[in-house]
Amino acid sequence: MSEPDERKLTYFSYKIVEVKRIDPEERERLWEKFKNEVHGKFLKYLAENKRESLLQWGFTEKQIEEDFLNGKLPRFQDDNRWSVDHRIPLFLSANLEDPNSFDNLDFLPNPLHDLKTKLIDSKIDRVLNKLAGKYGYYGFPKNGKAVALAHSPFLHYSRTANLEDKDNR
Repeated sequence: MSEPDERKLTYFSYKIVEVKRIDPEERERLWEKFKNEVHGKFLKYLAENKRESLLQWGFTEKQIEEDFLNGKLPRFQDDNRWSVDHRIPLFLSANLEDPNSFDNLDFLPNPLHDLKTKLIDSKIDRVLNKLAGKYGYYGFPKNGKAVALAHSPFLHYSRTANLEDKDNR
């Protein structure tokens, strides 16, 4: 068995935070803003501030210049696809000042994004939806006061990142 390629290693950390469900209409408004404004700005931010990490993850200078700097994901060949992800999902973002802030966004390979969505986000969503009879529409409380829950968003770092420096993600 060969040693892993140090240039492609990434690190993860997580902490438990308190989250609350938001009104589904507010979630849709936040999603539209993310889709139409924030997503592209975040990709441009990565190109301007995290170029070395993008290169370590296998993106080319051409992809960074032509795609990321223009707020677009590169066209992928094979299974090397990536996604911009909300660390704390929008539907649980009632405790966040701005759920679409870059502090709540991460750039993840799709297999990891899919795993996070399936094992964390979707399970919480299903539990809240089962409680819909007690709490109202999609688990959002009828009285507007969301129940606090624990959530464990994880952070994705390049091998050279300083874990204490949030600008090194």
